[in-house]
Amino acid sequence: MDWFIYAIMAALFYAIEKVYAKRFLGKKVDAIKFTAYHDLIVGLMLLPIAAIAGFKLPSSVWSWALFCVAAISYWYGDLYTYKSLNKIDVSLSQIITQLRLVLVLMGGVLFFSESFSLLKALAILLIIAGAVVVSYRKGYINKDFSKGVLYSTLGAASLAVGFLIDKNLLSGFGIVSYASLVMIACGLFGLTQVSLNKDRTKQDAVFWKMVLVCSILFAGFRAFLSAAIFSGEVSRAVPVSQASVIFSVIGGMVLLGEREEISKRVAGLFLIILGISLLYAF
Repeated sequence: MDWFIYAIMAALFYAIEKVYAKRFLGKKVDAIKFTAYHDLIVGLMLLPIAAIAGFKLPSSVWSWALFCVAAISYWYGDLYTYKSLNKIDVSLSQIITQLRLVLVLMGGVLFFSESFSLLKALAILLIIAGAVVVSYRKGYINKDFSKGVLYSTLGAASLAVGFLIDKNLLSGFGIVSYASLVMIACGLFGLTQVSLNKDRTKQDAVFWKMVLVCSILFAGFRAFLSAAIFSGEVSRAVPVSQASVIFSVIGGMVLLGEREEISKRVAGLFLIILGISLLYAF
């Protein structure tokens, strides 16, 4: 039960953050700078909580090597997700990222010997079917839409790698200390990318305000998701956290006016909710 509550809370924080970010990144803000500062601030925000809870760090070189891979995976996952928000609706971006569920399910079964059942497979298929229903388009597809879909797909693949590594590492790290350190590592890696960026435009107060708000929301997401993965099966916790797509679609419609083809979005959401319900029930 605990893992399910943690996963739903992670979904809520994630959706609110993405809806808020969409309003900001739609102004063509540099996604590399935004992601680098955002991830670094998230990690620093979690650091005092990790210190109070007590740091638990692994001693093996292999664990730290995996940690580096996870940090890079999360960096590119975050970057491509924010890039997609420059091109397509937040609801579509979040729906397309459901592709990571297939990778998480396969990885959980192959690498962690997690249980596999026809009902679990059916649940994943329902969630993916919901994503297809909502994102399907007939006829001409413009360049921005194609790029948005590509960015969302790349982000999904990168995040799936990070989620699977989490399951391997969280027993060696404290939950909050891992969430903090991996985000700090993401931010530091991102700053190396910023230094290579030719854009030297100074950021205004609005930029830093939006980064701070998004960082607070994302810090909540990271903490709850880490707790969900640690206390449950990664192939169940991650899919349930994708309830964020439900909150994102609702937020996009209500707050951002994303009301194109509402009937398709409602049908897709129904399939996703059904899939998530199967994962929880069984």
